[in-house]
Amino acid sequence: MTGSPGRPRFILHLLIRDELEADNDVEIYMIRSSQVLTKVSGLFDRHEIEIASFKEMEEQCRNDYFADEERHPDWIFIENNMPYPDEYAMEHVRYHERRLSRQ
Repeated sequence: MTGSPGRPRFILHLLIRDELEADNDVEIYMIRSSQVLTKVSGLFDRHEIEIASFKEMEEQCRNDYFADEERHPDWIFIENNMPYPDEYAMEHVRYHERRLSRQ
């Protein structure tokens, strides 16, 4: 829990923590994407660089999950029309209040 995580990522970390503290197994999978050479615009020029389309890949995985399960994964509260757990949402607020008070 460092940096400035948004609420979804912060709460996901808390959910993982809870499972580990309950001595439950937590499995994490990773799919690697090949990088492709493409032109990326900067302020003044376009440069050819290799990129990995991780955001598009995440969206495709979520779409595949929804097509198979007819719902989003449990930790994707907004898309499941579910509120964030109140205590976790408040913990996120308190975390940022502490973080900002140290600056």
